[in-house]
Amino acid sequence: MSNECFDVSVGRMGGFGFAAREVIRFFASAPELGVEVVCLAGEPLRLSDALRPAVHGARLVPRTRRHSLRAELRQAMAVRRERPDLLLTIDYRRIPTTRLAWVARLSRLLGRPIGFASPAPHLHDRVWGAYGVRIPERPLLPNIIDVPDERIAKSVRPSVVFLGRLDPIKRPWIALELARRLPDVDFRILGQNHFGGPRAWIPAGVPPNVQFLGHIDGTEKRRLLMSAWLLLNSSIHAGLAVSFLEALACRTPLIGSVDPDGVVSRYGIFTGHIDGSGLHEIDRFEGALTALLTDHQRRSALGVAGQGWVAVTHSRARFLASFHRLCSVLGAPGPLSTVAPHAAARLAPAFPATT
Repeated sequence: MSNECFDVSVGRMGGFGFAAREVIRFFASAPELGVEVVCLAGEPLRLSDALRPAVHGARLVPRTRRHSLRAELRQAMAVRRERPDLLLTIDYRRIPTTRLAWVARLSRLLGRPIGFASPAPHLHDRVWGAYGVRIPERPLLPNIIDVPDERIAKSVRPSVVFLGRLDPIKRPWIALELARRLPDVDFRILGQNHFGGPRAWIPAGVPPNVQFLGHIDGTEKRRLLMSAWLLLNSSIHAGLAVSFLEALACRTPLIGSVDPDGVVSRYGIFTGHIDGSGLHEIDRFEGALTALLTDHQRRSALGVAGQGWVAVTHSRARFLASFHRLCSVLGAPGPLSTVAPHAAARLAPAFPATT
């Protein structure tokens, strides 16, 4: 279940949706694992899309905008007809007024197993404060990130990519101000607004070295990330952003004002946490960009190291091994239970619980 599946007709476009889409595609590409994915929409769909039978090849159980008891019961019955063995969700969104903490308590009362896993170890420290649940282990369920197998060639002219939705929480105006200060650097803005109206950000005074490319996916996004010298993330807060992993897979170091699990510090430059609009500390962003743009050897070394980390930690094999382990903890048959032992070892070698 997800409130987005990286399809504009099913929900918003973001890291949650990217993760959901990759899970759907992964199991669809490996039918020998015996896992059939059904996508439960966590947010209402547009009326014209509510009759869509599938998303990314997986059956879609929509959620309409009706709030009557009859509509809720009809949707609950639609889920029940699917007879799911396991509900994998980023949050419990089917009942908007229900917090996951309540779901966790109810699960304990009913004897229904519930587990927590995260693509980033530091997020486990937030489980108690957010949900009132203590977890004895720190299970990892990584994202699925494919590392390009083609030759990576950086652009001749310095280039920086901003990848994310153009909403205030991401502070995209910082990229524009940096472009004004660094006219010899190309800034490519990948993403779009998720909402309109007075809260939406509308760029003004765009300098000539900035390109707004909108939502880009697939080979074109990978090409842009492979050619970029740096990825800029100016979010005021974030978990382990999928954009970090996508950039590092393409040997593109990071500049960011968040540093989940020290990823930005290890494979780029962390500016330090910056509150507010961020413009009062624009010098810190500029200094970090300039430091890496002018140090080719350091930038290259960070890119190579970052790609190696993503290839090991967020691989398909690592995801499968972690998912199978999580199923086992919950008492559910894991996907590797359906294949021969030698095939299981090939598909998902043994890995430690965290990295």
